[in-house]
Amino acid sequence: WILDEWSGHRVISHGGNTIGQHAMLWAIPDTGTVVAVSVNGGHSGAFTHAVATELFAELDGIDVPPVLGPPATPVEVDIERYAGLYERVGARMTITVRDGQLHVLSEATGDLAEISPPVEIALVPVDETTFVGRRDGDPDWLSAVFYQLADGTPYVHLGVRATPKVG
Repeated sequence: WILDEWSGHRVISHGGNTIGQHAMLWAIPDTGTVVAVSVNGGHSGAFTHAVATELFAELDGIDVPPVLGPPATPVEVDIERYAGLYERVGARMTITVRDGQLHVLSEATGDLAEISPPVEIALVPVDETTFVGRRDGDPDWLSAVFYQLADGTPYVHLGVRATPKVG
């Protein structure tokens, strides 16, 4: 679940993806408005954002924030520290530095590896720990957030999943 604030209103939301499907749920407690969108295929993130933007403006006069994208002015970040191997059950991400830019090669492991080809995405820094990137031909920006747990273990949160650095 995500807690946010839009136009001074508290927002509670949750979303999820599986192969070929995307769903989002938003609730504004003080207005009682709830919007749920479920999409099969296509550019689902852009579609759900457009639907939410139109509905919340019409129903509650609330402005939905724009989707996170690259900054207008490039941000200088020490990216070398983020390079390495990140792995969890079902996924492996190899993050490398090439031509002064982070690249993530995301691979499914286990049973899904047979039906999910590897995807490489170039990442653009938004700030010191937040990056965005998108698949070729996809208008939707994905966010990658790098952070450390209290014990110092480095993680990347990419595509709604947290993945520890293992090498």
